[in-house]
Amino acid sequence: MKKHLSKIERIRSERILPVTTGDGLCLPSTEILPTKVHGLYWIYASYSIEEIENCTPSTQGNAVDIAALAKQHKGLSLVHNTNHCGFNLVYNGIGGSSSGLRERILGEFNGGEGTGSLGILKSSLSNLDNWRISYVILKNDKIAPDLDLEFKDYAAILERAWRLEYGWPILCRA
Repeated sequence: MKKHLSKIERIRSERILPVTTGDGLCLPSTEILPTKVHGLYWIYASYSIEEIENCTPSTQGNAVDIAALAKQHKGLSLVHNTNHCGFNLVYNGIGGSSSGLRERILGEFNGGEGTGSLGILKSSLSNLDNWRISYVILKNDKIAPDLDLEFKDYAAILERAWRLEYGWPILCRA
């Protein structure tokens, strides 16, 4: 497990990408991050913890209450606190069981009734210049994976183990 986590962490820390070109939400091209591939993802924000704590979260059904989580987790010793060029890692997850990695990342920004997403664009933290993403692709049938591991067997384990090794992102519930 440690060797997989080390590889994931190396890729994660080297692949931190903007989510806009200045013209709305824009993820890497579908040639780089195709639809319906499996993997892990991380979301970063340049908002201060105070701005996150005082935000107006998405009101969509089952959306993550960003402000409440930030307040509950603030100051806890095992919360992830690495800063990369002014961006703090605030969330991570997995994508690929019912949709894909790309689709799940888009859902964190766009929200959706009952999805349990952050709903970033439906919150007061909607300035896309203040957000970044990173991802690691697992075994799939579209492009070469970053890790040749089956999603159904490893995704949840890797998500949990990464948090145990590197810290719990402040906006993660479980």
